[in-house]
Amino acid sequence: MYIVYAGRSLLLGVVEHPIHLTLKAGAEKKQTGDSIGTSRPIWNEQLDLNIKKKKHNELKIKLMVRTVALGALRIGIDTLPFEEGDRKSWYGIFSEDGEKLCEVCMRIWISAQTRIKPKSKMRLLASPLSSLGSRGNFDQDTSRESLDSTSSVHHAPIAHTSSMLPSLDITSFTPTSGPPGGIIVIRGDRLGMSEGEINTITVAGHTVEEFEWKSRAEIRVSTSEESEGAGRVVIWFKDGDSATSDTMYTFTELGESRKSMQVEMEALQPDIQQIFPERGSEAGCQVVTIDGESLGNNHDDLVYLSVAGWLCDLQQVTWKSSNCIKLLTPPGCGRGPVVLVTVSGGPSTTQVEYTYSKKPLPLEDRAVTELSNFSASELQELATWQSDTIKDLREYLDKSRRQMQMLVEKIGADHPETLLAFTEGVGNS
Repeated sequence: MYIVYAGRSLLLGVVEHPIHLTLKAGAEKKQTGDSIGTSRPIWNEQLDLNIKKKKHNELKIKLMVRTVALGALRIGIDTLPFEEGDRKSWYGIFSEDGEKLCEVCMRIWISAQTRIKPKSKMRLLASPLSSLGSRGNFDQDTSRESLDSTSSVHHAPIAHTSSMLPSLDITSFTPTSGPPGGIIVIRGDRLGMSEGEINTITVAGHTVEEFEWKSRAEIRVSTSEESEGAGRVVIWFKDGDSATSDTMYTFTELGESRKSMQVEMEALQPDIQQIFPERGSEAGCQVVTIDGESLGNNHDDLVYLSVAGWLCDLQQVTWKSSNCIKLLTPPGCGRGPVVLVTVSGGPSTTQVEYTYSKKPLPLEDRAVTELSNFSASELQELATWQSDTIKDLREYLDKSRRQMQMLVEKIGADHPETLLAFTEGVGNS
């Protein structure tokens, strides 16, 4: 059996180190190439995972930084389709704390499967059921799944009459009406053994944008934005069968309420209009003020803030109002835009830039007077943060010095001639 993976990922946060995915089923393991974490797709490759003749029940996917796992995702083998398709699904990868780290867009399918003999205590359904096709076929030679003690198959004697065979049936769907681009949950009987058995799904004559097979009794679909009118829901299977709803689904107009919601969401997008002062020392610790519109609803609404590409510590950011934010700049260099991301409005739209300067700034540009806008507790927090930063910097320098000393000693022990030549070169310079 081969599990074929093809996909890409979209990180929801910022990761400074190279990351990759590992895929494991049974004893077989593969991994993607390393990529630097950004907000753009970082994987676009295909892996073949050979798990032939190995016991397995799930595909494990881990998000790795070097050898450390940040989060994981488990996908049941029995939920994977048995043939390649164009359908892609987004899967979320979560940390142990339940934080969503990224979404992986994948096409996963099983390219071949060995026949699995059923346990001796299990009884196969009688031969007349072989006419059910892939969604009801449990014949030993063509079954795509093994039967175990938890199987839902009834082992009581069955009368072999066609009237007792379950039919393809859409029993209900919710909602029964809605705007184009909405989600519809379809429920019924024998709606396929896997997503790979479904060819297409139409709602009111319009092919759906996406669909997700949940079980033999439930399928979720996303309608296209161009859909209109009213009509039945139809599921078309690759073997020629189909299931049609008894009731009709009605597409409604977009409506003024939804349009106003879109306008409101656009209005929530942060708009940074100015930053004062516009430049500061490369050492950081500069108190600056950001003015604009829709700068978040409160401090908890702020999820990301950077100046000239340098990430700010949100604990050192003071949210004054939706029009004003104060922050303490991090150490940095160069020049670049000020970027703010909020939960309510997403990333900011701005051309405002901040410049790190190597030269000491004039007194009027240091925004000393801005300190008067901070309370005593806030000033104490700033002082504590500066003290902790200096302490961490010293520890880092001490650690680097020890590591450098160990490296020099190792070079001297293994290659004394190299160390001697280097020492003489430094002395001559």
